[in-house]
Parts: sequence; structure tokens; C-alpha cells
Amino acid sequence: MPLAVALALLAGCAPPSRPFAKAADPHRGEQVFQAGCAVCHYPDRPQTKVGPGLQGIFRAAKLPNGQPVSDDTVRAWIRNGGGKMPPFGKALNEQQIDDLVDYLKTL
Repeated sequence: MPLAVALALLAGCAPPSRPFAKAADPHRGEQVFQAGCAVCHYPDRPQTKVGPGLQGIFRAAKLPNGQPVSDDTVRAWIRNGGGKMPPFGKALNEQQIDDLVDYLKTL
């Protein structure tokens, strides 16, 4: 049993879902964005490129699918796609998605 899981069980809390994941980093997320998202999305304006501009995405009330904007709904949109956006759940690992979400919060 990994030490983090054993300590969590001893402390009476649920084990972490990804015990060895790095903290999300918006700088790494920007690299993910530039490598894969910038071809379709502007990071610094709300205008549409191919997909919508993402400036202020975390200040918006809703995503294009009508879901409220939250870490979880943005992660799901990245993983599963929606509308005209393809899914990236197989192209990006969970760390990259976490980093990307952290970057999107800075826009």
C-alpha cells in the first residue's frame, strides 16, 4: 500500500485519487495551450477563431453547452469535447488537463 494511502486511511480520510500528481501549474498549462489549443482558440480575447476565444472563461456564467463554469465542467469539456470541439481525453493526461485548467483561470 503506498504511504500516502496508508497515511490517509490512518487519518480517517479518503485516499487521494491521484496521490503522486504534481500540483497544477499554469505555466505548464500555457505550454499545453500553445501546443494544442491555440490553433482554434484565442487566449487573450473573446472573439471566435475556430472555437470561441477563452479570455475570461472562468468569469463566464456558462460554457457553450449551458453547464456552469467550474473546474469539473471545464475538465469534462476538455476530456469529452462537445459541440464542434473534439475530445482530448486520450491526447492529454490528467496532469496536462489540470495544468491547462489552471492556465485557463488566468485568462
